[in-house]
This record gives sequence, C-alpha cells and structure tokens, in this order.
Amino acid sequence: MAPRRNFERFLKVLATAKVGATKLEDLRQQLAQEQVSNLVLKCEGQECSVGLRVENKFLKEVRLSPQTIADAGVGFANGTASEIYIALVIAKKNDNGEWRDDKGVVVRETTERIEACSPHFDVSVKGRYGTSDRDWATVAMGPCVQAEDRAKALAFNCACLTRIGGCSTVEAILPKVFTKP
Repeated sequence: MAPRRNFERFLKVLATAKVGATKLEDLRQQLAQEQVSNLVLKCEGQECSVGLRVENKFLKEVRLSPQTIADAGVGFANGTASEIYIALVIAKKNDNGEWRDDKGVVVRETTERIEACSPHFDVSVKGRYGTSDRDWATVAMGPCVQAEDRAKALAFNCACLTRIGGCSTVEAILPKVFTKP
C-alpha cells in the first residue's frame, strides 16, 4: 500500500501544478508538505525534472497481479513547469518469460503548441500490434484545458497498484476519461 499512497500524494500535488506557471521551488515545497517520498530530481543547465516511479513489487512477486508501474514527473524550463507526464503501465510475460509492456495509459500536459491550445484533452486509443483491442491510450492537453477535463485526465485509478489481479483495460486505469457523462 505504501507505493500506492505515495503515488496518490504525488498526483494530488500534480493536480494543483500549472504548466507555464508553477515554479520548481513551489512544487518541491508542496511535495515535502504532502510527505511524498522517493522523488528523483534531475537538473541539466536550465532544464530540471521532478519525478516518481512506483510499482507493485510485492503483488507481482507473489504472483497475485501482473507487474504494474506508475511513473510521473514534472519538467521545468528556467524554473517554470513546462510539462507534466504521467504513465501507468501493466506488463505481461512474453513467451521467453520476460516482462514486457502490455497495456497502459499516458497523460501529457505541455506548453508546446500554445497557438492550438484547446479547452479539452485529446485522447488517442489504439490496439497493440494492429488488434482491435484498446490496449494503449494517450491523453494530451495544453495549458488551456478546462479544470473539469484536467481533473478527469489526472484521475488515475491507483488501485491498479494494489488490486489482486491488477487492472486489465485502459478504461480501468483511467475511468473518468472513458466513462460517458
């Protein structure tokens, strides 16, 4: 449960972060206040990132759930948030017994292409290897996205990290995006 709670706290802070406005030091203070642990901070020149990666190691080891990895971060340019990235990926063993990405959802908010900024997120869903299954979803949004859409896009089902059997669909990973109003 500890990785899940840590990821939930990280997502809570990301929900308040604003691309194009949030400062690195402000985000670090919020993360400390929420007691988010195991953060990775990297900086190269004027580019920095703050990230968190958690997985369901115990459930995977006792074979109660497939490997599930949550990875999230905020990129900063010149001290201001320029990108938010969140991914939740479920792995599957291949024929050689190696774990490979099988299903997943990626959410990305960025300041790129502000001139085409939309009040809604864009969702791209595809099947793996040309199948009709909905195995992968990408949710893209810019800084103009409405608060309601942004909240839906950031509402990951963190139970995927602790549920016996895990999550098996993109709809289960990010239900508020795929639930009809």
